[in-house]
Amino acid sequence: MAAPSAPTIRPAEASETPALAQLWERSARAGFGPLLPGDFAWPAADGARIAESIAGFDTRVLVADSDDAIAGYATLGPARDDDLDCGELRSLFVDPSHWGGGAAHMLVGDGFAWLATAGYDRAIVWSFKANERANAFYERWGFRADGREATLAEFSDLPAWRLAAPLSAPVTRATANAG
Repeated sequence: MAAPSAPTIRPAEASETPALAQLWERSARAGFGPLLPGDFAWPAADGARIAESIAGFDTRVLVADSDDAIAGYATLGPARDDDLDCGELRSLFVDPSHWGGGAAHMLVGDGFAWLATAGYDRAIVWSFKANERANAFYERWGFRADGREATLAEFSDLPAWRLAAPLSAPVTRATANAG
């Protein structure tokens, strides 16, 4: 079996909303499942939110394509927190079959570039504190906890923290995938 090709990044299309919602479910279950109680009742994927982000004038949904399949997606836009004026990586989900293949790195890199062209000089992302895999990835991109924390009722009140990073320092693939 041939190795998957390097992902290419492009804007999402509205017709892809169902596929992105299914990808969210696979990725969320693989990434968040170990952090949640065994009897956790999973929320339905929010296709309406994905569609709204695709259609939004101040948001962007980027898709990573690999071998004619969607490997992952990222949603970006202005920070939704009232105390900040910066960009936000609102979501980053990669199909577990593509973890480690560079899709997340490429999505964040292109996402940072899009946020910079939108006039932002830094970005935030919210992440579950116990999600060591994601937090290590974000740390390699320069994200650091900024002191804001919350819990998400829809995810069993799992503690989350806000991370912030400057958009000015590009990260190489080798650096982002190190560790």
